Amino acid sequence: MPISHELGEPDESFYNLWKEECEELWEEEDELWGDEDVEEELSLRHPGFNKWTVQQGAAGGDHIRAKDKNFYCFEVQVHFTGELVDGTQFVSSRENDIPERFILGQEDVMHGFNLAVSSMQPGEKAIFTIPSALTMTKAGSPASIPSNIPPNQTLRFEIELIAMFTIIDIFKDEGILKKIVKNAEPDRKQSHSSDFVFVKYDACLMDGTSVSKSEGVEFSLTDGFFCPAFAHAVHTMKEGEEAVLIVKPKYAFGEQGRPSQGEEAAVPPDATLYVHLLFVCWIRRIGEDQAIAKKTLRIGNSQRIHTQSQAVVKVRLLGKLQDGTVFDRRGYGDDEPFEFVVDEGQVIDGLDESVMTMEEGEVAEFTIPPQHAFDAVGSDQHQFAFVPRNATVVYKIELLSVVNVRYYVRITGETSVVHSEP
Repeated sequence: MPISHELGEPDESFYNLWKEECEELWEEEDELWGDEDVEEELSLRHPGFNKWTVQQGAAGGDHIRAKDKNFYCFEVQVHFTGELVDGTQFVSSRENDIPERFILGQEDVMHGFNLAVSSMQPGEKAIFTIPSALTMTKAGSPASIPSNIPPNQTLRFEIELIAMFTIIDIFKDEGILKKIVKNAEPDRKQSHSSDFVFVKYDACLMDGTSVSKSEGVEFSLTDGFFCPAFAHAVHTMKEGEEAVLIVKPKYAFGEQGRPSQGEEAAVPPDATLYVHLLFVCWIRRIGEDQAIAKKTLRIGNSQRIHTQSQAVVKVRLLGKLQDGTVFDRRGYGDDEPFEFVVDEGQVIDGLDESVMTMEEGEVAEFTIPPQHAFDAVGSDQHQFAFVPRNATVVYKIELLSVVNVRYYVRITGETSVVHSEP
């Protein structure tokens, strides 16, 4: 599709992160002049370099800036179409519908293209005119991204910034690079007092061979797991965050590598690993004696309805022994949600304690020791399996609804409901 020529006046504010083009001006004069004067000076240095915003980026977004002290680079994903000023198209990523990925500031990228994309927000579409002085790389060589660039021509590009990924260098030695592919949920509480974490991961070699993988494993950050990079990376992450790690040998298995283990392939000596890592949650200890372990698998809704004593709750739950044997299942399929009153002795103490830590809509897994489960007695009251004596049990609970009820006692001793919270 041809780029529209009915553009009107270009954007007044055209901000470029890649201010090395006039680094001295930015570092010295910005304090004296302010941003607007410096931006104007930038435009004067490159007359004809203009931008027209066609579609705004994501709400609340900001222009690209390196805010993290361990910031390394930005990786971007874009669709684009390039034309001459007479409308002749010479390149388009939309022809094969494969977006272009590259690192902002990458040496083989057209300098003006780098500057253009660096002014955008994810989700934004914009049209740029790029003068011939900016159609080479920053070093003055022919650019390979975008391809087929005609020489000595003013070019017009329509660019859509699909996604932008922040890459940080954890130790500033390029030993562990972390690309954030999914940020933590903004409403998720991050406070914790635990050393134990629950993660999902897939570790591969450069050719894609998986050398270790798990759909859920817990470990201590003090003791570490698999290779040193895991604990280091999780220390920089928030619950719900998803990242891709590029791990150099010194933070993986070094000169020795690692032999194959069971179904897991060997890691060759001096191998770089590529790890897809999801930090699911901290493993918290709850209850008066801190004996119950909690993993939050999904946070509750934004209303933040917490469960209180005497609350009427509806849950979907699945109870298992530690060997995976299911002994309790309620609220699934055609079954009605399981309803009970908290702290009324209708369920084991461990379930009361667990639900009291939850918010409506939350899904969590609780490991409950015998003293808060069925103790030395065991239980044959479940339809699926017998719970043996002194058994630790694991419950996955989805808190579907909560009605917190406050009570008072009349002079007669009768208990009446005076307030109910939906």
